[in-house]
Amino acid sequence: MSTNFKERFKANDDDLSLKMPNGHEARFLNKLDKQLPKKTSRFQLKLVASVLLIIGLSVSGMLYLNRSNPNNDPKTQELVNTKPTETQKTLGDISPDLKKIESFYLANINLQLADMKITANNKALFESYITELDHLNNEYQKLNNELNSKGVNSDIVNALISNLKLRLSLMQRLNNKLQEFELSSPKENTI
Repeated sequence: MSTNFKERFKANDDDLSLKMPNGHEARFLNKLDKQLPKKTSRFQLKLVASVLLIIGLSVSGMLYLNRSNPNNDPKTQELVNTKPTETQKTLGDISPDLKKIESFYLANINLQLADMKITANNKALFESYITELDHLNNEYQKLNNELNSKGVNSDIVNALISNLKLRLSLMQRLNNKLQEFELSSPKENTI
């Protein structure tokens, strides 16, 4: 049953049906060239490397500038941080709509904080508002603890949303006051 292929090929060596047609090898190599990916040139490799280098430097520069920005004071960052412990529920855990509301307010509060320009002249004003923001953040945490201990209650949910609204309003007022202060006093050095 098993056949030795070498013997078969030797026996049919003279058979014309086993010979390749003229130009077959050239057509095969043409098709192979079309199917295989082209080799990348040195120029293309240099271009890709330079783009990656520029992107890497840009990201590194942004991270460095963000870290050295005085508006990113850890104290002010923690004031708007309302992340609960792992076992606590938040508004977002209650429903997707409440999560959207909470995310909206927190993002806007953080945006307002990021836009503020603190100078030596307006630092006292800024710190007084931050103290009030800290107080509101503590109240938010107490309400969040109450939400977890007593369960979902419309009064607590409304109080949490009102707290977020009040914090955003406070940040908007502070931003307006700082802009007024900036307009009223000539050239100030930012901290």
